[in-house]
Amino acid sequence: MKTIEPKIARYQKLKFHSNKAFDNWLENKTAIIIEFVDDYQDLLKIWVDEKGEILNGNLQNGIWLGKFVNVEQLGPEKPIKMWDQETEQWDVMQRLVIESVTTL
Repeated sequence: MKTIEPKIARYQKLKFHSNKAFDNWLENKTAIIIEFVDDYQDLLKIWVDEKGEILNGNLQNGIWLGKFVNVEQLGPEKPIKMWDQETEQWDVMQRLVIESVTTL
């Protein structure tokens, strides 16, 4: 049985002195950009690092920053899977269907 390593947010509480500093950091840390099908939800795009940690979202960053997505199971027309810290399992987010995945 495959062991799942702990999901510990590394960037959730970072602060930046300017938008430019944040943009530079995001450009350097982002490994994947995921866009979602617009089904009238607020979240349409996230930036993710190589381990699956969400670095930025188009909206509601207080909810999404520091959460993890399953980067091994990304693909168009699939709902994204996010790690649930309490159950220590991947939750299928039925309302967040992937439209596109861009690997940088």
